[in-house]
Amino acid sequence: MGKKKNKLKNNINYCFVCGKNLDNISDKIIHRINNTKGITKNNVVILCPKCKNDFSLGKLNIFLINIKQFIINRYFKNQDNNYKKTILKSLQYQRSKYGKK
Repeated sequence: MGKKKNKLKNNINYCFVCGKNLDNISDKIIHRINNTKGITKNNVVILCPKCKNDFSLGKLNIFLINIKQFIINRYFKNQDNNYKKTILKSLQYQRSKYGKK
């Protein structure tokens, strides 16, 4: 695994969808918000294996689900406020662009 991916995984300890605590780096799976963009800090969220499996089936999009506020607070607990705003704006942009299907 690349240094870039490991660095992203080391910064976050919770699943973005269910809020599960992820201690092991192998349980942390990177999921891109915008599939046409690369793996950058501003385009990915960390998911647990169960949640990633739900999105991998192709029926769900990360930007179409409603994340509970306490999970968002937990996920961004040790993160910069600008990073939180960037991720949430990216999700909102994808929702407005592709959510009307």
